[in-house]
Amino acid sequence: MFAQLEEQGAGALVIDLRGNEGGTGVGDSILARLTPRDLRLDGFRRLVRRRSVPERLRPYLDTWDRSFLDWGDQATGPRDGFYTLTRYDDEPGASVVRASPRPFRGRTLVLVDASNSSATFEFAQAVRRSRLATLVGQTTGGNQRGINGGAFFFLRLPNSGIEVDLPLIGFYPPGERPDAGIVPDVAVEPSAEDVARGVDTELLAAMELLRRSR
Repeated sequence: MFAQLEEQGAGALVIDLRGNEGGTGVGDSILARLTPRDLRLDGFRRLVRRRSVPERLRPYLDTWDRSFLDWGDQATGPRDGFYTLTRYDDEPGASVVRASPRPFRGRTLVLVDASNSSATFEFAQAVRRSRLATLVGQTTGGNQRGINGGAFFFLRLPNSGIEVDLPLIGFYPPGERPDAGIVPDVAVEPSAEDVARGVDTELLAAMELLRRSR
């Protein structure tokens, strides 16, 4: 896509994260095309509450990776009730996004809202700290003091069949941070009338910003 933008001589890019909770960290691939130089991201402490799940609970837990049942030597401690989890992406340099030799040189805007609570929250946070793009919309979900995710158990209660999703890993940044999500550079709040009429208030605001910057 970035190659196509370059061929077309595009002067601006709008990335729409609204309604996207997160998932895998594919945002790093986008950041690599936005930054003119290598970008160092925040390092996180990765903490878990237990090293291994008792056998009596395992029949009630589903997940996509059975290694979550026993962290083994990857979980060290405990300290203050938590184990520190070390995994493959804790290697030196893993928190550095390597800049592409052909970065996008136009203006970038990112549309955000309260649903952005995991990988999309991290992307919005990286964009804000590096000033690589302008955030437009509403305050994100997530929390600057730390978020959880990365691994989950899906607990299905045996009698009711109700499913409870249990995040297993807490990600905590260094230093003191605000107890809040990421506030956008340009706040836009759709009205009830906008929603009823199907007006995309945030996109219109982004387009107006681009027109003003010409």
